[in-house]
Amino acid sequence: MTGGLLLLAGVLLALASAALPGTAWLLAAGTCVVLVFATRLRRAACLRQLALLLLGMFLAWNTARQWLALQVPASVDARVLFEGHIVTVPAREGAELFFEVEGIIVEGAGPNDGRVRRARLAWRDVRFEPRAGEHWRLLLRLLPLADTRNFAAADPARFAFRDGVHLVGRVLPSTLNTRLTLAPTSIDTLRARIAARIRDSIADPDAAALLTALAVGLTDGMSVDQWRVFNATGTTHLVAISGLHVTMFALSALGLARFLWRWLPPARRLAREPFAWLLGLTAAGAYSLLAGFSVPTQRTWLMLAIVALARLTARHAGAGRIFGVALIAVLLYDVRAPLSAGF
Repeated sequence: MTGGLLLLAGVLLALASAALPGTAWLLAAGTCVVLVFATRLRRAACLRQLALLLLGMFLAWNTARQWLALQVPASVDARVLFEGHIVTVPAREGAELFFEVEGIIVEGAGPNDGRVRRARLAWRDVRFEPRAGEHWRLLLRLLPLADTRNFAAADPARFAFRDGVHLVGRVLPSTLNTRLTLAPTSIDTLRARIAARIRDSIADPDAAALLTALAVGLTDGMSVDQWRVFNATGTTHLVAISGLHVTMFALSALGLARFLWRWLPPARRLAREPFAWLLGLTAAGAYSLLAGFSVPTQRTWLMLAIVALARLTARHAGAGRIFGVALIAVLLYDVRAPLSAGF
């Protein structure tokens, strides 16, 4: 647990810093971390703890440098031709459709260097609605990441860094907007297909929106009145997919697996508990992916995996160790996770 907290402390110190260090400092910090963990120096507790602190700072600063290198300057307010594939399920708000695309700037006033960037886009009055996974060429008008400096309001630039978004734009009406390829089969296309099937099958839009949120974690269909009710009753966390849902799903799959184990042929039987834990963990992982694999589902699935591994290897895993290992795994997977509310 101490190692996870030290890694987190380094990440938070780096995220809270007012400026990025120079390249020489980053190389020195990375070299120190490698020397400690690759040699016998790791046996010294103080050096190991210092290396974990430096590792957290190095990871966060390096991620920030990469994001800044790809960020389109906020002063750019021009048209660009952007080409890429849609990486999120488009969400509709009134007449506008919001989605994110990963691709390159083909031509225009933006940095045309061929490097892959992530764009957060809005498209009004869409004629042919895009789908997750499709490849598009779009004419965009670039917008600054933050229009104001009102510190009491939300910070769009911070959200952009948290989500790895390098530019924000609005799709302009044009004949250049073209779907290049259809979407291949993926988790996001499956999520979109399930959401569409729910909306087509249930007449009540509020009920359909609630079931969609619980099934695949897409909450764009929830109305303002629904959110007001959930906020007033303190049950908002029941709508957004969180650790509670993943754990309940895993326990249900665990119980079902123990029941199904009796019907397996004796010659093909595993031991009951390994069979149940592996099936329950697999089911929980599939549900986490279906829900978008957000930070709350990441940490919960990792904790379940640690518990399952400990049970299968007949080892004791205390709450502190489970917490620490899950904390390290989440930070190594996405060092910007502390900026998410579910962290």
